[in-house]
Amino acid sequence: MRLNRLLPSALRGESRERGSAIVNVVILTAVSALVVLAVGGSMVAASGTTISARNQVSARAAADAGLNWALGELNRGYFLCNADRRGETPAFEVHVAYRSESNTELADCGSGTVSGPIGAAVITSTGLAGPGSSVTHQLGAEAQITLATSGSELNQAIFTESALNLSNDSVIEGSAPGALDGDIYTNGDFDCRTQNRIEGSVVALGTMNIWNTCAAMESVWGGGNMDFKQSDVNLSGDVVAYGTIQLGRAHVAGDVIANGNITLGDQSNRNCGSGPNVNVCGSIVSLAGSIALGQNGSPVAGGLYARSNITLSNNPLNPLPTEAVSLRGTVDLKGGKVAGRLVSYNAVAYNNAGNIVSANTCARTARTTSPIWAACAESAYTLPVVSAPIATFEPEITSTMGTPAETFAVAKPPRQSFPLVASDPAALSSHWSGWTVMNVPASDPMCASSGGFNSGITSIVNSTPQARKTLVVFDCAGKVNADNFTVNLRGNLALMSRQGFVFGNTTSVNSPASYGGPYSLLVIVPSDGAGISWTDLTSAGYPGQKKPSCSPLAGGYSADIRFGNTIQAGTPRPQIFLYTPCDVFIQNRGNGFDGQIYSGTGSYPAGIIIKRAVMTVPGAEVPGSPGTISESSARLVSRYDIG
Repeated sequence: MRLNRLLPSALRGESRERGSAIVNVVILTAVSALVVLAVGGSMVAASGTTISARNQVSARAAADAGLNWALGELNRGYFLCNADRRGETPAFEVHVAYRSESNTELADCGSGTVSGPIGAAVITSTGLAGPGSSVTHQLGAEAQITLATSGSELNQAIFTESALNLSNDSVIEGSAPGALDGDIYTNGDFDCRTQNRIEGSVVALGTMNIWNTCAAMESVWGGGNMDFKQSDVNLSGDVVAYGTIQLGRAHVAGDVIANGNITLGDQSNRNCGSGPNVNVCGSIVSLAGSIALGQNGSPVAGGLYARSNITLSNNPLNPLPTEAVSLRGTVDLKGGKVAGRLVSYNAVAYNNAGNIVSANTCARTARTTSPIWAACAESAYTLPVVSAPIATFEPEITSTMGTPAETFAVAKPPRQSFPLVASDPAALSSHWSGWTVMNVPASDPMCASSGGFNSGITSIVNSTPQARKTLVVFDCAGKVNADNFTVNLRGNLALMSRQGFVFGNTTSVNSPASYGGPYSLLVIVPSDGAGISWTDLTSAGYPGQKKPSCSPLAGGYSADIRFGNTIQAGTPRPQIFLYTPCDVFIQNRGNGFDGQIYSGTGSYPAGIIIKRAVMTVPGAEVPGSPGTISESSARLVSRYDIG
């Protein structure tokens, strides 16, 4: 008898179901195993594909980084040949080949750098997936090279390391009518006694004394006290001082802002375009001190804002100040008036109660006797923001320039480091690329006499192809001497002497239009010249900056540039750049020139005339700044995948 016949029918059904389930489990297990094997194989294959793709992407990105790095080097005027960064991240190897300006192939430079007239660069960058990786990708690019020299654009008409004195009939003109960019900067004090205009801003790290009729200055910013010496000065911008300001009877078209006290003198003889004569067309703000108007009247068209006392004139003149706010002091009206609101921390002082407009006046404590003014709301004790784009403040100004609890301050002007222009062989090779460099040995007649210099430079210039840039480096044992020197420029000309220059009598610089001018003349005593040393100013709070000092040389004077008479500039006017870490001395005013002067000190006994020209000086580097601005330009014209 079969077993199923011996079991109850219910048990027989349960057994059939259990057997069927076992079969199903076995089948599902087998199928799952097959799926796992299939998925596992697929995942292994996909993982391999992903790793390979990731390596290719990394290699391509590294090749792209190599191209960008090489372009950056070209743009700073560094013409490299090869670069091996396979051991770094990103890992790449770069090779650069060059073509001349006439599009002919230049010989492979192998290693290091190249110089000379370069017109184009072909860059090949091989990127690796990582240091030591065998997975590579190669990209190529071609860049058009223009102006293959490097240098910084120096943006002042006159720059001195030490104190600067401008006297007599000095004129500093802007680069164009109305440009007002004939700017002056000094790391020392500034003293102005000229009767003529300065068409730009003046920034001095030290004190500023401005006399006589220094006129049409744009704005001034001083790192110390400022004194206008009761002079009839005319400024078209703002006056900002880290210290105090004695404004005298000067006329200021903008605002006057100082940390310390601000005092005014008699009424100016200029107006704000129309109407009565006014001392200040804007507002006056003393962030930590007081304001006192002149006893005989010194009109202010804007507001008066001080942390301490505000004193008005005995003799009120129109226009009246728009308002007066004292955060912690007293407003003393004397005989004066305020056109708008008057906010005083203490009670208002006055000589004539009729000068108080009760509806506009408030003080810290309400008064119940005549005259009556209200208690000021706390929100009234704020110094409003006024315009002073030339200066910076600490902390940065947001909605106000101060409250009783907040103290804002005018910052000192940031110290500008004197630029360096080196003359060592490496600097000449890399920075003056694109210039024809000529070395004059000590035995050359140009070093022996002014006549030898004159004839030698004339010969060099006359033999120069039109528009070529030429640098003449003098290795003379002493100063380079010239007398009655005349040059007719056929291209840009730079003269460099480590000992300095002496130009006797009149120096004439011409740039005839028939030669394609106007061109530039650069007269340079390099930063590594004779007797010149540099002090690191890191300890003074100016990281990376250096200050020059000059020792006397044999025969007297240091490595200066001296003009015994005048500099006469022809028409069209050439651009002239004078550079020495020592002294620039110009005896007479002459007809002036377009250009710039960068010197340790400046001496102009009869005054000077300069029209600021924007010039780029090859190799000029400013210590402590973000870096040298390159005159070179590498413009990408194609980019392609090599594989």
